[in-house]
Amino acid sequence: MKRVDILGRWQKRLAVASCAWVLASCGMEGSEAPGPLPVPVEAARQLVESRVGELAPVLEEAAREKALRGAVEALVANEAARPFAARVQSGLRYSTVYQREYVDGERWPFLTDAGGLNEVGIAVLEEVRKAPLHGIELTLFGLERIEKLQARIAALSPDEPAGEESAFKLQPQEVESLVVAVSAFAETHGGLEGPVVERTLIRGGAGLERVQEYVRERGRAFAERSALRAELELYVADAALRYAREMRHANLNRLGWRELRDAGGSTELILGRMQRTLGALNQARGADDVQEVFRGLEPDHPQYRALFEATQRYREWVAAGGWPQVRPVSLREGTRSPRVGVLRERLRREGYLSPVEPDEEVVEPGDEAEEASAELVARADVPDPDGEVARAEVLDPDEEVARADVLDPDEEVARAAVLDPDEEVARSDAASAEQEVARSDAASADEVPADEVVPEVDPDVVDAALIEAMRLYRQTHQFQERGEPTAGVWRSLNVSAERRLAQMELTLGRWRESQMDGDEDFVFVNIPDFHAEVFVEGERQMRFRVVVGNNKRVCDSESGRWKYPNATPVQWAPMEHMILNPSWYVPPRLVRESLAPKAARNPNYYEEKGYEVLQLGSGEAVRQKPGPDNALGVAKFIFPNEQNIYLHDTPQKHYFDYPVRGFSSGCVRVHQPVELARFLAEYQGREELNVDELIDSGRTRKIDFERQLPVFIEYYTVWIDEAGHANFLADIYRHDARRSSEDPEAFDSCIQRRAPKESPLEGSEDEPTGVGDDLGP
Repeated sequence: MKRVDILGRWQKRLAVASCAWVLASCGMEGSEAPGPLPVPVEAARQLVESRVGELAPVLEEAAREKALRGAVEALVANEAARPFAARVQSGLRYSTVYQREYVDGERWPFLTDAGGLNEVGIAVLEEVRKAPLHGIELTLFGLERIEKLQARIAALSPDEPAGEESAFKLQPQEVESLVVAVSAFAETHGGLEGPVVERTLIRGGAGLERVQEYVRERGRAFAERSALRAELELYVADAALRYAREMRHANLNRLGWRELRDAGGSTELILGRMQRTLGALNQARGADDVQEVFRGLEPDHPQYRALFEATQRYREWVAAGGWPQVRPVSLREGTRSPRVGVLRERLRREGYLSPVEPDEEVVEPGDEAEEASAELVARADVPDPDGEVARAEVLDPDEEVARADVLDPDEEVARAAVLDPDEEVARSDAASAEQEVARSDAASADEVPADEVVPEVDPDVVDAALIEAMRLYRQTHQFQERGEPTAGVWRSLNVSAERRLAQMELTLGRWRESQMDGDEDFVFVNIPDFHAEVFVEGERQMRFRVVVGNNKRVCDSESGRWKYPNATPVQWAPMEHMILNPSWYVPPRLVRESLAPKAARNPNYYEEKGYEVLQLGSGEAVRQKPGPDNALGVAKFIFPNEQNIYLHDTPQKHYFDYPVRGFSSGCVRVHQPVELARFLAEYQGREELNVDELIDSGRTRKIDFERQLPVFIEYYTVWIDEAGHANFLADIYRHDARRSSEDPEAFDSCIQRRAPKESPLEGSEDEPTGVGDDLGP
């Protein structure tokens, strides 16, 4: 307390002296605007003289800090000499950062004090421990070593103070040397706040050699504590930076080679990010500030935080035992069966069905499709994501081929198909599911007689609430929403909570690889969601359905691997322009493989379909003229990229009626092209453009964009809707299945003896008419 009181009195004197100096400077005529104010020598003298009277604690603190700085420098040097791979495995991965910050930059340890971790250090470690909630393994962070260091520091005996016989006294000339050194130190380090005298004594200076020798000798008494504290400081810092790497800083997917070159290479870019994060943590004053720094490492898109929060619910459901396995049963209202009760419990546990109170008003079935859909949306607080009319009819539920979760295809199909663990029964197609429903109806399900008295809520009886809950489940898993559930729906219901959680954690990892980086205005396409969205200033302005590339795979004879030649690629590029009433230049491959054979059979084929042959230099090109049958429709939206992928309209409007829409040759077909074109014209501030009139004219018109929206095409198989429901989507190109497989090489192999069995996907497998003859991009 005595030291604090002395420092407090000095601060008052320093404030008076500084104010007097500033006022004197301001009174000079013709003086220019001052730069950084030098520290007055008199202020430094007052500080030194106030501390000299209590020299013993000053020297003790200087000795401690000298020992600590030496321990930090020695640890950083030792780690820097180790191979990088060894540091990654069991050392300080970012020793280069610590050399720059703690040694060269003289950053003082800010995560620890003499007793171990301080408030900021404890908060940092608590945030790192939350890594598993993001699907990140704790083994990456060296927490066991950190815990042992904390225990060793706690077990140390208190440091013995210096005895009276070793008391050190400054000589008059040393006091003057110390004043000069303190003034110089303060000028280069931003003033006289903090332990300036102690750190000046550590640095030394002319005339302070005897003091430095004493500090060095006295520091040996603190060697063990200093070494442990240095190790604890840097290993906690390293855990924080490893966390930052996993969450954000190692993601270079947004950058091209030019950006990497200008930043000095990928390593230098990542190290710079790490230094900024360390600096941000150094500015933290408590747990709230630390939490804000860690929160800032998360991906910017709102889906990440929504998915993170939903993942915690699924984690709780897993801990509570998940949900029961179900068996097919008829969903006709009034059907009674024990299987209905199990289904009700299954849906309740995943949040699709709440217990129905006796006086609860339930939507009755039998309404028109749109009215029933709207009523359910209102009751479940699930807005129509497209802002469109809800799907009115199921195409044919008996034709729907089921698709199950694919995180582990073979195991999951086998497990999901066994609907009753005690019976080794595999029902893998719609026909067998119907047989099971029929058998269930005959054995245990009856229509409830009208005159029978039943409770208002009977868990074993199908009611309107259960029907609507099943409709919502099918909607969020990309199945047709009406009609009797198909085999795929039942398999999907039997995917375990553990596997759903694993799928969500994998998707969290994909978000940390996103190409987006702080963008507020952008177009976003999620391939498995079969939707695109437009954001401005971080707020969603549009959401509409899209068709993406099909998942037909071919075996590459050279590599022996499966390939998806028509898959829509993950990529990003700025949208440069749009073309209204475009022509379509047919790719040479499609001309050879599709158009030429048709033209050979029908000489009038080109004319009937609006194609023409153009002479381009020494070669030919086939172009489809603008018109109602043009494969690009009335608009295409160009964001130049190596794969020549773009957004465009399509004459095949009926494709958008299907929940799983992988029908194109790679480009992204847009359900609302005119609305998108209007929006982009407005976004450009081009009020003079009347998109509808330009389209009606039939003339081709190119419109360049000054404000170029980035277009992000990405791949996430779990999506959180506005009601908070997790939507589990089709892993259409099996990217998730490959990543979660034990042997990705074998997974890619199309050699029969190595290739794993291909399993069904999540969602409906209905295919619209005309897909086989569709040549469009």
